[in-house]
Amino acid sequence: MKTSPRFYARLGYLVIFLIFGGLGSWAATAVIDSAVVAPGTVALEGDRKVVQHL
Repeated sequence: MKTSPRFYARLGYLVIFLIFGGLGSWAATAVIDSAVVAPGTVALEGDRKVVQHL
């Protein structure tokens, strides 16, 4: 029995949809028990540098 490439494309789209849908649903409903909060600052190592497109 020969299976068409369209079948595999649809199967691939279904798998991708289920994975992202499942992960998205989990991320939207998961409860965060705790978080880490720490103070911080951003510091540059040197002076301003000019960037030129190639």
